Amino acid sequence: MLIHKEALPNNTGIVPVKLPFESGKEARENILHLEVQFNTPCMWFNVVREVQKEFLIVCIGTGHDWEDKLLREEYIGSLVVAEGFYVWHYFLVDKEKFEKRLGSKDEN
Repeated sequence: MLIHKEALPNNTGIVPVKLPFESGKEARENILHLEVQFNTPCMWFNVVREVQKEFLIVCIGTGHDWEDKLLREEYIGSLVVAEGFYVWHYFLVDKEKFEKRLGSKDEN
């Protein structure tokens, strides 16, 4: 087992990240832990291959409505930050699928 760490966003938004997985499902299955380290939200994951693919980490705060743009199965965890002032909820999504989902919403 080889474990790597990736910093997560510390505010609402979307951040691209390159990870060693073929799909979002594979990435989510290999996430081991989310926690705040030295005031930075982080994710630890098991590396299963060398190939790097771009994914998106979506961070939303409690009460922020993203309608149906995010799916329950994309959720990877929540973290309490800033001495409990904020709770961030994280989703790991396939970049192409998410962009298509957003594009189809714009067309309606």
